[in-house]
Amino acid sequence: MKNLIILTFLCTILSTPLFAQNTVRVETGDFTYNQGDNILNLGLGLGATGGWGYGSLGFGVSLLGSYEFGFHRYISVGPYVGFANYNYDYFGYSNSSVTSLAIGAKGSLHVIPFIAEVFDASWNPEKVDLYVAVYTGVRIRNNRYDVGNSDFNDSDVDLSFGTVPGIRYMPKENIGIFGELGYGPLSVFTVGVTFEL
Repeated sequence: MKNLIILTFLCTILSTPLFAQNTVRVETGDFTYNQGDNILNLGLGLGATGGWGYGSLGFGVSLLGSYEFGFHRYISVGPYVGFANYNYDYFGYSNSSVTSLAIGAKGSLHVIPFIAEVFDASWNPEKVDLYVAVYTGVRIRNNRYDVGNSDFNDSDVDLSFGTVPGIRYMPKENIGIFGELGYGPLSVFTVGVTFEL
């Protein structure tokens, strides 16, 4: 499984410059997402992932940015970066903090144009883009523990992989809002602003 994740990550990162060349909108229909779109997402994440040990959850706010290139009628890929700093206080006995940096690749399957093509359907809600995103990358963490009179520090780097359903709502042609729910790079729920460039 780890080899598959690493292979997916490397293929996505190495192919990203090829997709960046295609910035011309291709007429594939009147969808909110179209081939040739360039999507910039800037969001705040709620609920931490990957605190102390694989799969652990905590509370806090993270920052996440992603840029996707629409190279296919219903698939977009691109890089993402995120930052989080969570602090925990255990009733005055111990204090802990986790600082995380997440870097990697994001790929999205845009559901509405996919359904329209595969099932020859005419379903097309206005100004809405439903998608399923896959995040794969690395998470660099620095953990600090202050227990009683002792301080402990450690750092680690681990692979990060998550699949999240998401929605973009575009009330204006080039600006809107988005939300994602699931095990993302640094949080379990992300909301923010989205731009089509």
